[in-house]
Amino acid sequence: RSTQPSVCESMEAVVSTQSTGIQTNLRMILVLLLLSCLIAVSEGTPHKVVFSSDISLENYIQLFPDLSRASHALTVCSWVKPYVVSDSTNRYWLSYSVEDEYNEIVMADKPSKVYLFGDDMDGSDSTIPVNEWSHLCQTWDALSRFKTFYIDGVKIESVITPTGRNLTAKGSLIFGQEQDSMGGGFDIGQSYAGELFGTHILSVALSEEQVALIY
Repeated sequence: RSTQPSVCESMEAVVSTQSTGIQTNLRMILVLLLLSCLIAVSEGTPHKVVFSSDISLENYIQLFPDLSRASHALTVCSWVKPYVVSDSTNRYWLSYSVEDEYNEIVMADKPSKVYLFGDDMDGSDSTIPVNEWSHLCQTWDALSRFKTFYIDGVKIESVITPTGRNLTAKGSLIFGQEQDSMGGGFDIGQSYAGELFGTHILSVALSEEQVALIY
């Protein structure tokens, strides 16, 4: 595998699963092409977002998506290239916060700090390398109640979620910071430094085979 994904590669892979019938009901509800195909924010290498190693609480992207179509099933994936990973701090590259739960969805540089519905994956001690691309995914569906985390197409951990819990729509989605209140409450010790590419959120829980395919 190349050390950096080609432009829109992961997005095209997801679309191809629909067109070839692997997942006929796959619906992309939020295509964050600002992280892969629309905005070029780094000098010399377009089509990725860079959060500077000169960490600042003002360095983030905020969106207000309607995730109601993902209330019963969800996949969040991205290529991630952290500049800093340490044992003493956790750096969060995605935070989705709603009024009643500030950690509705959280994605971090450590699998143990990947959250859904306020609960993390604290049984995992896996890590990702610094200054290298890794592909991270979290999937969940209300029917099985399992949330599952993947690194580079390989399942790392699967944890059951509370009975009757569904994703809450119309929250604050932030890249580069972790929210301790809806739309704010940032901690500079948790600010992300690194690059993101090909980030997407789907209204379906991809299978283990499908996650491996888009990697």
